[in-house]
Amino acid sequence: MSLIKAILKIILLLALKIPTLKIKLIQVKKTMQAMTIRARTRILAILKTKQVLLFLKLHRLNKVMQQIIPLVVLRVVRLRNLF
Repeated sequence: MSLIKAILKIILLLALKIPTLKIKLIQVKKTMQAMTIRARTRILAILKTKQVLLFLKLHRLNKVMQQIIPLVVLRVVRLRNLF
């Protein structure tokens, strides 16, 4: 769960920098379906407290996440290389 939280924090930080990401931020069909309902609701609660715009129609959430995750991974790798 902490890995998911870390990824979400990075995505949130990216979203603050890239305005268009804010709108399409959480489009996560496969990941969300794979999680338990409890984990899903916890993540939604975390995101709502961060006041992210949630467009959570779970059945059409796939494409943006496929674009975001490699972006996040790239950022993390770059950050690691800096230190």
